Formats: sequence, C-alpha cells, structure tokens
Amino acid sequence: NPYGNIIYSPVVYAAPAIGMFFANIFNANAIQIILMARIFTLLTYILIVIAALYMIKKYSIKWIIFVVAL
Repeated sequence: NPYGNIIYSPVVYAAPAIGMFFANIFNANAIQIILMARIFTLLTYILIVIAALYMIKKYSIKWIIFVVAL
C-alpha cells in the first residue's frame, strides 16, 4: 500500500476546510476557526440528512431515518 494508513477520503474534509477558509477571510483566531469548521460540518450533515429524507419521502421508513439522524 503506497499510501500508508490512509483510511478516509479527502472528501470528508471539504466542509471543515470551507469553514476554515471563510474564518480566515475574517481574520479569526484559532478557536473561531475551529468553531467555524465545526459549524460548516454540522450544516453539511443537516443538508445530507434533508436530502436523504427527501429521497425516501414516500416510504414509511423515513421516520426511522429521521430518528437515527437525530
């Protein structure tokens, strides 16, 4: 394996990276940068859950997916 112990795709770091980018635009300190990265990760998670619920809106399993997402 030429990549070592890399098990995560770089795609999972896109949302925090965007949050850090926007925090750097406003000259934030380290704590604010971390907080902005976490907020963008939360917003991405919410959007993914909304998209999943929208795709299965006609099935009765949507409430189970909603509860698990909470």
